[in-house]
Amino acid sequence: MARRLFQIKMLPKAFIKAWGVICIASLFMGLFGMLHDFMVHRNHDGFTPLTNLGALGYFLQQAFPNKDGEQFDYNFSHVLKMAVLWAAMTTRWMPSRTDLDDAQIDEDRRKRRMQKVRR
Repeated sequence: MARRLFQIKMLPKAFIKAWGVICIASLFMGLFGMLHDFMVHRNHDGFTPLTNLGALGYFLQQAFPNKDGEQFDYNFSHVLKMAVLWAAMTTRWMPSRTDLDDAQIDEDRRKRRMQKVRR
C-alpha cells in the first residue's frame, strides 16, 4: 500500500521540525548580524579609511552596506526567507528520469568493466 502524503499523526512532528528550522535560521541571522557589526563597525573606528579593514570586513561592507554607525538589522521576514532557503537546499528531491537513466548507464558500464577484468 502506498504511503499517504499527509498523515494527521505526523503533524506535531512537522510543526516541531518547522519551528526548529525557523530557530536555526534566526540563530544564523543573529550571529551573522553580530559578525557584520564586529567586522565592519567595531573593528573599524570610522576614523580610518576602508583600506584598513580586513578582507572579510571589506567584503561585508560592500556586500551588505549600512549607513555609518547603524547596526545590521533584520526582521522576521528575513528569518522566514532564510528558513525557506535552508529547507529547500537540504531537501532530498526525488530523482528525475534522466538521473535514473544516468545511474543505470553507469551501473552497466561498471558491470562491463568487471566482466573485462575477469577475462
